Amino acid sequence: MILIGEQDQGRPLIENMLQGLGIPVSFGLFSFPIPEERTRPRFTASFSALRTMKEGEPVYLIDFDIPPPILPFFTGPQGGSIVRY
Repeated sequence: MILIGEQDQGRPLIENMLQGLGIPVSFGLFSFPIPEERTRPRFTASFSALRTMKEGEPVYLIDFDIPPPILPFFTGPQGGSIVRY
């Protein structure tokens, strides 16, 4: 049973639900070099997110929009997905 209060929302709600379901999740600041292929990236994008794993690949849960043209830099060769809640 997962108890959800009337005031629960956002990251605490998602984090508690995943933990209640037995899904390991961690909150942190994650960085992605862009472009990834180079030895010295032109810049690094960082954002805070909840991260869990699905079939060996990371799933980042975020509470903001990432513009569609930028999204492939975060889900490219390293794999993984980004989900907005």
